[in-house]
Amino acid sequence: MTDHLRTEPPAPSPIGATAGPIVEATAGPPAASDASSSSSAVSPSVSVGAERVDAGPIEQDLAAIDAALARLDAGTYGTCEVCGDALGDAVLSIDPVARFCTGHLPGTIS
Repeated sequence: MTDHLRTEPPAPSPIGATAGPIVEATAGPPAASDASSSSSAVSPSVSVGAERVDAGPIEQDLAAIDAALARLDAGTYGTCEVCGDALGDAVLSIDPVARFCTGHLPGTIS
């Protein structure tokens, strides 16, 4: 066997090192640097590294996924909530939590 084919295992990570960014969910008051906001309502946020992101859209996505799973359990996943027609694979591949057919999308006149 030749030495140039031998590979060394990767060096161990230092204690406390992580493979990716540290993500911390908070619902507390904004950081002191954000104190200029005059809003009295505190919205949940997620810290990804040094960046804070509004958690509202994340919570909305999780609620939509939970509702889709409930429809799956009820046997109504993939059907329009208004007319009951099948949504089709094309629609569900674009939006797996879709609830309406193209004729009954909110904001459309049918």
